[in-house]
Amino acid sequence: MIKYCYLLGLFIIYLQYVCADSLMQTLDTDISVFEEQFMTEQEYGSYLYQDPRGISCKRCHGEYGRGQHLITYVNRGKTIEINAPDITQLDIQSFTAALHKTNTIMPKYHLTDSEIHAIHKYITTQ
Repeated sequence: MIKYCYLLGLFIIYLQYVCADSLMQTLDTDISVFEEQFMTEQEYGSYLYQDPRGISCKRCHGEYGRGQHLITYVNRGKTIEINAPDITQLDIQSFTAALHKTNTIMPKYHLTDSEIHAIHKYITTQ
């Protein structure tokens, strides 16, 4: 029984070595991660825009990020309108800054830089 456990352990170590070697060869190539994946960066951005972390961007900013009216209400006799802005014209720096603001009505998504870039690419190329 001990021999079989020992052989199994050696086999697992061998597989880890082989898999790690092939992974390193893959990482050394100049091919973009999105070219190797099953979806393009723009498709990934579309997917994230539709439902990043359970709250859809399109619910407020519209189907393609062009903004829309959210709500009108009356507070102390004054009519207040809240509109989501058009985000299709923002450059990547402004878009990233808007996502990282902490004192706004917009929910926090905690997106990675690559996710932010993919969403920005999607909304600016529609």
